[in-house]
Amino acid sequence: MYLLLDKYAAYGTDLDSFRKEAIFVDENTCIAEVDPLETRILDYYKISPTRAVFHVINDGDIRYTEDGRYVVTNMEALRIDTLNSDQLSLIQEMRSKSKTLIEFPTASAKRFFIGETLYKTLSARLNGIGGRFLKQAGSIRNYALVGALQDSDSAMHILYRTDGRLNKAVAVFSKKVRFCKRTAIADVIEKLFPKGEIRWSITQECTEVYVEMPELVCGEFYKGYLFKISDTGYYADTLYTTLRKYDCKPDDYYTLGEIPLAYGEDGVIGADGVIDENALKKHILVSEAHNQDLVAGQRRYFEECRLSPMELSLKLGLSSIIGIKNRKVILEDISNKGISEPTDFYDYLVSLPRMIVLSDYQKEAYRNFLNNLSKVAG
Repeated sequence: MYLLLDKYAAYGTDLDSFRKEAIFVDENTCIAEVDPLETRILDYYKISPTRAVFHVINDGDIRYTEDGRYVVTNMEALRIDTLNSDQLSLIQEMRSKSKTLIEFPTASAKRFFIGETLYKTLSARLNGIGGRFLKQAGSIRNYALVGALQDSDSAMHILYRTDGRLNKAVAVFSKKVRFCKRTAIADVIEKLFPKGEIRWSITQECTEVYVEMPELVCGEFYKGYLFKISDTGYYADTLYTTLRKYDCKPDDYYTLGEIPLAYGEDGVIGADGVIDENALKKHILVSEAHNQDLVAGQRRYFEECRLSPMELSLKLGLSSIIGIKNRKVILEDISNKGISEPTDFYDYLVSLPRMIVLSDYQKEAYRNFLNNLSKVAG
């Protein structure tokens, strides 16, 4: 899929395919320092077989009539008859969504299409313009946007994807950002987890790579590692240590430890975006030891508990996580299976996702629930 589209997504189940896509995305992701005072907004007007035509919105290109209406005095065209099919799909996306290009005449990369992911970081750096308004494509938004940008008093750094001819802005930061390279994750997995099974995905919002090891820990869990990074500001770069009950489906793992993929003396990422494998390995060992203590603590709580499975489900707030209908289903299942001891109920909870259908949101909430089970129950 074309990298510059908002809906770009790539998936795979092996390290070689991930590394190939990671190299491609990393090499075509760039940062340009721009001066907000130079901002020009190209507001989409019309299209022909050869050109897309825009109104240029800049304080110097607008005059007002006696009755207060504005008149745009400058127009600009983008040739489209020499674009390939992928690039034309970006033109179509622009016409149906943002209806806008943004331009900085003296920057190294001068003109950008606007990605949906841009609004999150852009709204955080503008005064008086919220994310909801920014997403409302049209001239009113664009007049407010050019004014807000030109009122900025410091340089901005635009992170963008490129195909060598067209560029799309996907995030903006007040200072030059450093982000974890996707290829660095591939290197770490190859050296630290060579026997692991891999699933990966890359979107504009984030890159996720899940690695699961073949050996059991705590007698009943497969341990895994979830790398989650985002260069568009949607998530903090993090490595999660995970566990999955041996009889659960492959994606029914839950997260326990969190290891920030941070920069600096105490971090694990160097200035070049490459992960220090030795430093990361030390953090992993600490996290895994904590995970085993946490599982032991959870099991100990249930061993000492005197509540019935129904009473426990109420105390733990299970309905708010999986829904009333699912809670009813599992309580009937527990009754049919004769599960009455808290320790058996604990084993049931850890294996629960394979027995019911959960939405992606519910599944994530349930992972957090298991992660904090000892705190919730205590």
